[in-house]
Amino acid sequence: MTYLSESGMAVDVDVVFELNSTYEDHLDFKNVICVPAREAVFIPVLFSVALVLGLLGNGLVLAVLWQKRRSWSVTDTFVLNLAGADVLLLVAMPFWAVDATKALTLCTNACKAVAVFFKINIYLGMFLLACLGAHHLLRVTKNYSMYSRQRLWLPHATCLAAWMASILLSIVDWIHLKSSEDPAYLGRSWCPVAISRCRTGGAVFLVVAAIMVLGYSVLLVRLPKLQGETESKRRRAVWLILALTVAFFLMWLPYNIALVVDPEGAGADDCQDAHRTATEMILIATAAIGCLQCFVKPFLYLGLASVFRTRTLALVRCHSNARSNHKISMWDSGGEEEEDEDDAPEKTSLSQRKC
Repeated sequence: MTYLSESGMAVDVDVVFELNSTYEDHLDFKNVICVPAREAVFIPVLFSVALVLGLLGNGLVLAVLWQKRRSWSVTDTFVLNLAGADVLLLVAMPFWAVDATKALTLCTNACKAVAVFFKINIYLGMFLLACLGAHHLLRVTKNYSMYSRQRLWLPHATCLAAWMASILLSIVDWIHLKSSEDPAYLGRSWCPVAISRCRTGGAVFLVVAAIMVLGYSVLLVRLPKLQGETESKRRRAVWLILALTVAFFLMWLPYNIALVVDPEGAGADDCQDAHRTATEMILIATAAIGCLQCFVKPFLYLGLASVFRTRTLALVRCHSNARSNHKISMWDSGGEEEEDEDDAPEKTSLSQRKC
C-alpha cells in the first residue's frame, strides 16, 4: 500500500512496517543475555557422583525393605515407591550426561524417555511426600489415621494414583520433546531434557509446596505438645518426613521457579558459538542440582531412622535378622506400627549369625 506524503513523495506502508518490525526484533535480540554453555563440564561430574551414591543408597533401601516384605507398614510402601522413582532417574542420568558432552546423540525416543523419567521423579516425589505429610498431620492433630488396618489397600491405591498423575503430567513433554539441532553447537543435535513447553508442572509444584508449608506450620505448632512413648515415636517419624520433604522441595524449587518464569529459554536461537541464553543455563543447572536429591534420601534415612540404620548395618555386615521383630517400624513411628511392650529393642534382637 502506498500513499502520498505532504511533500508529494510516495511512501510504501508495507516497507515501513517491515523496517519497524526489524528494528523491534533487533531490540529484542539485544535483550537476550548469552552465556557460555558449560553443561558438558558440570553435568557429567554431578551425575557421576549422584549415580554412584544413589545406586548404593537406594539399593540398600530396597534390600532392607525386601527383608521386611512380609510386614510392610504405610511408610514402607511410600519409601519403596520413592526409591523406585529415584532408581528410574538414576538409570536415565548416564544418557543425559553423554548427550551433554556431545559424545553421543540420543534418538528422539531415548530423549523422550529420559525427559519422562526426569519429570516423573519430580511429580511422584511431590505427590507421595504430600500424602505422607497429610497422613502424619492428621495423626498428630486429629488422632486419625488415613491408612489404618481396615484400609490396607489404600496406601497402594494412593501410590498407584500418584504414578498415574505423574505420567499424565509428563505426557506434554513426551509429545513435544525431541532431539533437535543445538543452536549453541551448529551441526550437532541435543536433547533439551530440562527445557519444557508447559508451565503447568512448575505451577503445580509451587502450589503443592505452598500447601505443605501451611500444613507443616500447623504440625510444628502441635508437635511439642505430644507426650508419652507413642507420641515420642510419632514425633521422630514426623521429623524424618519433614526432613525428606524440606530436602526434596528445596532442591527442586529453583528449577520449578525457573520453569514457571521461562519454560523454553526464550531467545535460544540468538545465541551461537557455544553460548546459550541465561535462562536456558539456569534451567539446565537447576535441573542438574535437583537430580542430586536421588542420593540424599538414603542418607536422611540412615541419619534419622535408628531402626533402619541398625538393619542396614546388619545387612552390610552380612548378619541375619532372623530374630528381629519385623513389626517394629523402621521409621520410629507409633500407632499401628508400634512395637509391643514385651518385645525386646531392635538393637538387642539382631542375631549375630553370619550369612
